[in-house]
This record gives sequence, C-alpha cells and structure tokens, in this order.
Amino acid sequence: MQQQVQHQKTLDAVMERMERLFSAMGATPAAAPASTAEFVTNSLSTRLPEFTYDPDNGCTFDVWYNRYEDMIANDASTLDDAAKARLIVSKLDAATYARFTNHILPKKTVDVSLDETVKTLKDLFGHNTSVFARRYAYLRTQRNDETIRDYTGLVNRRHEMAEFNDVTPEQMKCLVWICGPVNAEDADISARALRKMEDDPQTTLNECRNPTVHGHQTRCQAPRKPAFITTVWYVSQRRPHWAKDCDFANKTCYDCKHVGHKKGYCKNFTKKKKPIEKQKRRSANNVVSVASTTAHVTPVTRIYRQVQINGITVGMRLDTGADITLLSHKDWIAIGRPKLLPPLVSLKSANNKDINVRGHFKCNFNIDGHEGRGNCHVADTTSLLGLDWIAQDEPLFRRLTGGAICNVSAFTLDTLRASLTKQLQKQFATVFAPGLGRCVKSKAHLTLKPDAKPVFRKARPVPYAALPRISQEIDRLVAADVLSPIDHSDWVAPIVVVQKKNGSI
Repeated sequence: MQQQVQHQKTLDAVMERMERLFSAMGATPAAAPASTAEFVTNSLSTRLPEFTYDPDNGCTFDVWYNRYEDMIANDASTLDDAAKARLIVSKLDAATYARFTNHILPKKTVDVSLDETVKTLKDLFGHNTSVFARRYAYLRTQRNDETIRDYTGLVNRRHEMAEFNDVTPEQMKCLVWICGPVNAEDADISARALRKMEDDPQTTLNECRNPTVHGHQTRCQAPRKPAFITTVWYVSQRRPHWAKDCDFANKTCYDCKHVGHKKGYCKNFTKKKKPIEKQKRRSANNVVSVASTTAHVTPVTRIYRQVQINGITVGMRLDTGADITLLSHKDWIAIGRPKLLPPLVSLKSANNKDINVRGHFKCNFNIDGHEGRGNCHVADTTSLLGLDWIAQDEPLFRRLTGGAICNVSAFTLDTLRASLTKQLQKQFATVFAPGLGRCVKSKAHLTLKPDAKPVFRKARPVPYAALPRISQEIDRLVAADVLSPIDHSDWVAPIVVVQKKNGSI
C-alpha cells in the first residue's frame, strides 16, 4: 500500500514537471523573420524546376516565367524583390546563367533589380524567330514519322508559340495567302510577302500582293529562250540545225585536225593571227615612248633646265620618262639649223600616237656647268631633256636617282594597338566576355548502343611533378562548365595528359 502511494506521488511530480515544460515551450517567441524567409526560399527552390533554354522545342523564358509567375508572386509574397531575383537566377542552368552574367557585365546579379532581371532574361532567351515566322511554320505543320500522340503535342506547342490569340483577321488572310503556293517557282513570292509582314505587322492582303504581282507577271511574260539552237558546233549550212542532224559530224577539219566540222567552221577560224606588218624604218631595235605634249590638260608644275647646245642656250623641260633628248623644230632653227641625219628611233606619245621625227644630229651640250656630248633628235614636240643627257650630269643624275630621307611622325604601335583593342572590346562585348564561348543555335544528340555495358578504366599514372598543373587545368575546366564533377559513375575512362610546346597542359 505504501508503495502504491509512493508511486502515485512520483507520477504526480512527473506530470507537474511536464506541464511546466509544455507551458515554457508555448511561451517561446516565433521564429525570426530571417528564418521564415529562408524557409520560403528553400521551399520554392525545391518546387521550381531548372530553366533550360531550348527555343526549337518552345522552352523559352517567357513560357517558363508565365507558368511559375503566380507561384513566385503569391507563395513568395513575404520575400523582397531582391530575394525573388536571386531565386529566379538560381534556377538558371549553367549555360543560361553564364550567358546572362556575361550580358549584364560590368554589373553583377545582385545589382540588377527584379523587373530588369525578368526583362533581360525574356530578351536573351526568347524565341529566335519572329511571330509571323512561327505562325507560318504552324500553318505548314505536317505529320511525318511521328505518332498521333506526338503529332498532337507538336500542334499544341506550335499553336502556343504562334500566339494565335492575338492575330487579326487581316493577318490571318495574309498568312493563308502566303501558305497557299506549293510550287517551287512561287517560293520567292511567299518569302517576300513574309518579310513584308515581319517589317510591318499591319500589312493588308492587297499590300502583301502588290510587290509580287509585277514580278510574277514579268516572269510569265518574259520571252522564252528559243528551243531551237541558233549557233551550234556543226554549222555547215545557212540554216540552223541540231547537232545530231549535222552532215559533217564525222568530218575532219584540215585547220584544227578535230572531228565534227568542216574547214572554216572551227574555233580557231576567228582567232588566226594577222601577219605583222614589216616596219619600213628600223634603224634601232627600240620604240621610245614620250610624255604627251598636249596643252589642253590641267596645269602642273614642270621642271626646266637651261642647256647650252653648241654654245646657244635653250630652255628644255626635264623629263626622266624620256629615254632620249628631243629638240623642237623652233629651237632647232634658233641654234642655227645644224645638219640632220636620219632618225635612229621611232617615237610614240603616252597616248600611243606616232610623233614625227625629222632627224638627229650630234652636238656638245652644257648642263649647269657640266659638259657632255650626245645625239639630239628633232621632232614635232616640245624640247625635252632626256635620260641620255641627264646621265652625263652626275650631280643632277644622283639627285634624281638617289634615296631621300623624310621626317615621319607617327603614333607608336603600342598606342594604336591598345586603342584598337579597347574599341573592339567595346563594340563586341559579347565576343570578349570572360568565359568559354558556346554555340546555342543547335543541339547535339548522342545515340548509344542498346546493348552496351558499362566500362570502368582506372586512371593512368602521371608524373608527380605534373599533378599540380593537371589539377589546376581540371579546376579551370570545371569553372568554365566544360566538365561537371560527379560522385559516382559506372562509365569511367582515363584522360590523356599532353604537354604543349609552351609548357601548359
């Protein structure tokens, strides 16, 4: 009996302690707001799927955000806009996140507001084709090898991508008009009309038709090429005929020795070279070209020299393009009409016209105090001091043929290179953005053998001195999202380490 009483007292004491404990637990204050925000963020992060950009299959950010916008707005109502922006950015896959961060540089994700984040993501990861092109593709949808279920899903997806709820009756008429032609000849008509609708969404059916009517009618009314061959290889009569009907198809030509035509109708018939006429007067084996002496040209600065010929001073124009020295008929009379010998050369001007040469004479001359002797030709042109006399005046000839040193001022190459680099980096910021560039226009698919079995190969041994560089290179590839770390895999293949010429891995 005493034991029962003692047991009852112990039980009452335990119950009293439990009541005090429960009272104390009920009086505990609520969790801190930070803990609540963290709980909401973790909950939404678990429920929201990761966004992967795949425009070919309709996986754009518009579709993803419209689907989960209500969840983000209502279930995350206790979060501020910055937390919502961080939540959305955390659901981007690696490729999408890298492209987004490269686009907002030099800003960081924490510096971009919620509205700006959503707008930027919609612009970057929207449809890569216009709405009219998607509507055109929707109306041209055909079933190929898909099952009925897959084909139904394709129609539903293209209908949503085409945004047909916003199409106007006039736009619908234009789309049906564009999709109507099935001939290959009318493909350019549909393409031009589709481009016009993309440029002006309010294009009417008549405006869509007008640019194509003229071109179509012109093509239909253009004169057709005659089906009859007018010029053939085997022409032997005045009338044109088919090659198979030629009477000389097996005849050998005496000119070109080819079979298929008669003499006088081969390719080489019109290409025979005419005999070169013999020149009547060739005292020398050269024809000298002299600058044009026409006075009706734009005035330019000429260089003249005072030359003494047989003691008489004559003003002559210095011409380094003339191989010989020429004297005008007027100056020839002024120096006393020396006896002329037959000309040694034939002269042509710069426009390939012949120059009348009256003859030549030998004489002594003086240029700037330097004596010389040579031939001088008298011609119906101005007096020219040619290279044959200039070469005998060594100081003058050296000044004309010697090199010149010019003072050149220019920017340094390093300054120009740095300026050009900054300009290119600013103009093509996406190309110079940090990280590895990737192609987002197509998607690669791997087809595995159905009966393939996993293969596990151990890592190959590498030199101990190369381990730090290998680890550093692997970390770099992981940071660039080229490699992805995993905990376990049934398929394992060792890497091959190759050292480049510059010492890198």
